[in-house]
Amino acid sequence: VNDWMNKIIGHGTQVCPYSTAVLGNPQRQRCQQRQNNVIEKDAVSYNDEVSTLLMIQQVLLNTMIDHFNWHGEQQKTNSVAPSNKEERQIYALIRGIKALSIKSCPNKLETIGDDKTLVIPRLAFHLEEENFGDLMERFTAQDDGIVRETGGDDRKIPNDQRTKTKNQIMQSLWSNLAQMFGSPRVVRRGDIHPNSKIRESGHCMLLPKSTNDGNKNDDKSWDSGQKSGPNSQGWITITENSIRQSFDLTRVMFSRGNITEKIRFGQLVQPNEVILDMYAGIGYYTLPALIHGNALHVFACEWNPNALFALRHNIQDNCIEEDRVTILEGDCRTTVSGALDKARRVQAQSLSSDNGKDVYQDTLLLRGVDRISLGLLPSSEGGWETAIRSLRRDVGGWLHIHGNVPQSERNQWIQWVCIRLFEIACNEEEEEEEEEGERSRCNWIVIGTHVEKVKSFAPRVHHYVADIFVGPTLPHSLLHKNIDLKESKVGMILESEGRLSFVSSPGMVDPPSCALDKDGVLNQEWMMCREEK
Repeated sequence: VNDWMNKIIGHGTQVCPYSTAVLGNPQRQRCQQRQNNVIEKDAVSYNDEVSTLLMIQQVLLNTMIDHFNWHGEQQKTNSVAPSNKEERQIYALIRGIKALSIKSCPNKLETIGDDKTLVIPRLAFHLEEENFGDLMERFTAQDDGIVRETGGDDRKIPNDQRTKTKNQIMQSLWSNLAQMFGSPRVVRRGDIHPNSKIRESGHCMLLPKSTNDGNKNDDKSWDSGQKSGPNSQGWITITENSIRQSFDLTRVMFSRGNITEKIRFGQLVQPNEVILDMYAGIGYYTLPALIHGNALHVFACEWNPNALFALRHNIQDNCIEEDRVTILEGDCRTTVSGALDKARRVQAQSLSSDNGKDVYQDTLLLRGVDRISLGLLPSSEGGWETAIRSLRRDVGGWLHIHGNVPQSERNQWIQWVCIRLFEIACNEEEEEEEEEGERSRCNWIVIGTHVEKVKSFAPRVHHYVADIFVGPTLPHSLLHKNIDLKESKVGMILESEGRLSFVSSPGMVDPPSCALDKDGVLNQEWMMCREEK
């Protein structure tokens, strides 16, 4: 009978501000609403009112109380409530804080990095956000913070002084929140501009204070004189899956939602494979391939100078041998082609070179790579031709294509990608003459084997990764599966009742809405429209 008592691990008290009678009686609910509009001193004490606030709301309340010194000497003991006008202002402030939306004043905040850097959402505690901006405007209109509905304009302060007051309150708020979370700094989350070529971070530093008070738009002059590196303000280290990833979070993007895909990619890479990471960044997939996949060599392409600095740092910091990585700096569509041309020249010279390391790397690239990561969002379509050209001619290889795709178009997207890759393989014009016995890419097969959902990117838009094999015959991992291609060259492998079967792709598939247009541009309107719905 008493077995349930053994399952109790603790006990406590939960206070509900409403009685059951109020919850079930519409008339009494209206009475309660009137009482909330006019708080009577005798009915609700100061401590009771504060106790109904969440912790983050209390930090905001105490920050403003401390700034205007409404408690005076009483705040040291925190045992006696303020009186008269100041007391009424605090009650009004509490009501204003309670009325803030979760967007303006979130219930919880996140920390990132090994040092627990505090991250503020884009619109949280933002002076330009309507609800929070109105609250700050009302309580900074007077130099003592007192809200005067009629008259009393003698203490009204100028706009420039009011702006200074707001900034002082915000800096105190960042400091208090950092102390609450045990964080050394505070950063505001920012957006990556959809047309940004290098996908630079939109994050801005709030604490320590930057010169523009955290309102970083297109003007980045506030940090342009500082160099990215371990001594810069934004330098952070995030350890995931036993891999140390360091970078400047105000200059380089980072998504913690990609952790599962990083782990998966490290597991997909086989020992002694040669990998091409066409959009390496700080080493998001390069590092797992080398450390957990034990890849023979990785060619890492990147053109953001701040990401390149972090990539080189992370290779050294994770004790990776330098001869296992070749960094191709610049646009991958040209740097890979340039490296291939160099490799052909080396081959023509019968591998005569003074630098043995360069000969070894050039030979690997000339042979072709086994696996390619195309981790560019929202689309890596612009690099598909280069990827096909870089695969091994004798056995082909794997492409892992990332994309932001509407959920309803998932199947259409993967079929279209497979057909598009087959067209690229057939239309690819080789400048060099084909060696004897080498197979033409027109006879290659393109098989989609898996679509992985990484994370949600926007409402009804997900970040997917398609695993696609492109080559003359089935890969070794599928040879023993008894898969009948039915003389088809393009399709998907599906699993049903524990068995794998091949499903041919239709001859024509309409491009999904996330495809590049005829000018090679990805229009973002489709994504923005979905966000507004």
